[in-house]
Amino acid sequence: MVFSDCPLDCGYVYVKLNSHTLQILSGLSVRSVTLTPDSLCLRYSKETAEIELEGYVGIDRNLDNVTSASTDGTVKTFDLSLPTRIKTDRIVKSQFKRNDARIRTRIFSKCGERQRNRVRALLHNVSKRIVEDAKTKRYGIVMEKLTGIRRLYQEGQRAEQKLSGQDEQLEL
Repeated sequence: MVFSDCPLDCGYVYVKLNSHTLQILSGLSVRSVTLTPDSLCLRYSKETAEIELEGYVGIDRNLDNVTSASTDGTVKTFDLSLPTRIKTDRIVKSQFKRNDARIRTRIFSKCGERQRNRVRALLHNVSKRIVEDAKTKRYGIVMEKLTGIRRLYQEGQRAEQKLSGQDEQLEL
């Protein structure tokens, strides 16, 4: 593969690609190339066939569940109370007694990363099941505006904090 249009006017850059990559790229239109010291990133486009839809699946999300309703009348509700409980769980943090900022930071960041990974996996599985169902029935997916979905969980966490009395108490 030969790349020209070098912004530094350095001539051509030759990159030897293996046979598998060449086979994948044959018949595709390469749009842009990014070359870093560690990797080569190729962006390409391909023509896709338009699918004739046989119906639609509507998605409604709430704090503790996601509901999907299709045009054939089936309604499925996916329980998301576990991710909400995971995000509001404070057992490890409340039981930590050592007064060392370095170790506390390390442990809390590890706990936060573990929480994020568990919640991400659960949300991924729910969305994967919805998409698989829609694909097998040849349905299109209709959703509400998804911006702020993380904020929805954060608001739930704040509500839990207020209910459990972990907010700051005002002294009179």
